[in-house]
Amino acid sequence: MITLQELLIHFETSRKIGPASCQCKCPVHYDSKASLTISEDKGKLLLHCHAGYSKIRFEEKEIRYVTMDRKNDTYKYHKKSDHAVLCNLPSRIRAVKAGYPVYIAEGEKDADTLNKLGYTAATAGSTSDWRREYAFYFTGAKVVILPDKDEPGMKLKDQIVKDLRHFAHSIRWTITSTADKGDVTDSLIKEGHSKEELDELLAASENRGAPWLFTDGEGARAKVKINGDILADSISRGLPYLIVRTEYITNTAATR
Repeated sequence: MITLQELLIHFETSRKIGPASCQCKCPVHYDSKASLTISEDKGKLLLHCHAGYSKIRFEEKEIRYVTMDRKNDTYKYHKKSDHAVLCNLPSRIRAVKAGYPVYIAEGEKDADTLNKLGYTAATAGSTSDWRREYAFYFTGAKVVILPDKDEPGMKLKDQIVKDLRHFAHSIRWTITSTADKGDVTDSLIKEGHSKEELDELLAASENRGAPWLFTDGEGARAKVKINGDILADSISRGLPYLIVRTEYITNTAATR
C-alpha cells in the first residue's frame, strides 16, 4: 500500500501539522489555500478537504452506458443490445408464481410507494422507456396498471395493455388520483387516501381476462371456456416454437 510520504510527493504541501498529517493545496480547488488535510492512521490514508464541495445541476442530464471489455482490459461508451430486464425482477417472478397481482406504475417513486405498502410493483417509465419485450416477464400474471392522470399516462397504459394482453392472465387499470397529472403517490400521500381505499378502487375496476378465455352461456349456466386457436397464437408469441393444431396435421396427412 502507498505510504503518506509517497502520496505527498503528488501534492503541493503547505505545512506539516502533526507527526503523520499535512495540509496541502486541494487539486480540485483553484486557489492558493491549503484546504486539504492528508493524514495516516493505522496504515490507512485519510483525505479531508475543508473547503467543501457544491453540487451543480445541469439543465440537460446525459446518461452514458459503459460496457467493460475485459479481454482488452478497457471499456467503451455504448449501451448493450441485449434484451431489456425489469428492475427487481425476482420479486415479480415470485409474485406471479404465487398468484399475487403485479402492479405497474409510471414512475419509480410510485413503484417505491406501492412496494412499501406491501404490493409488488414495477415501474414502466415513460412511453419511450416501456419496451414490448417486457411483456414476457408478465406471462400468467394478474396485472394492475396505475397510470398517471394525464394524456401521456393514458397512452402508456394503452400500450402496456396492448403488449401484455397475450401474456397476462388478467389486466386491471384505474386512475387513482383526483389531481391533474396526479399519480398513485399523490393519491396516497398528498390526498390522504388509505391502502384500503385503493384496494376498494381496484376491486371496482374492470377486469380484462386473457383473450383466449370466453364465457359460454348466461346466469348460473355460464361457463368459462378456452379458445384454442387464440391460446395457441398467444403461446407462440412468448415461446420459440409454433403450436400446430392437431386437426391440421390430421387433414394434411389425409390428403397425401
